[in-house]
Amino acid sequence: MNFTSSSSPPSLSLMDLQAQQQQIAEHIPAAFAMFDDQMRYMLVNTRWREAYGLGDRELIGHSHYDIFPEIGENWKDIHRRCLNGESSAADEAPFLRADGGLDWIKWDIRPWYRADGTIGGLLMYTNVITEQVNNRRELANQASLFSQGSAVVFR
Repeated sequence: MNFTSSSSPPSLSLMDLQAQQQQIAEHIPAAFAMFDDQMRYMLVNTRWREAYGLGDRELIGHSHYDIFPEIGENWKDIHRRCLNGESSAADEAPFLRADGGLDWIKWDIRPWYRADGTIGGLLMYTNVITEQVNNRRELANQASLFSQGSAVVFR
């Protein structure tokens, strides 16, 4: 392989670029999805599929809102603001699932830009932290019960 410098960028086929994107996405240490400006999936990693129980379901080209019909207006507003250039994040946010379950997620959302500088869509990074939130709440509950019991014993 020749590693000499050149003034022209390397030439990659569309298939090579797509494979390269997927490899990069797989190494992101979070559930990751890339959307176009209509909120259609362009790229997802395995963590995204696993975190949200999507298995082998076809996502590419499909609307995020069709995949997750339970998404409320508050999330859609965040998406709209991002598609207008605003990045935002939350360390702990509730996500009510269609089956009535409640997930807690840590998320980061930011726009991605086309070569001409216009917003092409958004990038979403999430971690489902439901177990950590539930464990923290249980510990706080137990600590409260313990302190109440201690107050009674030591009075």
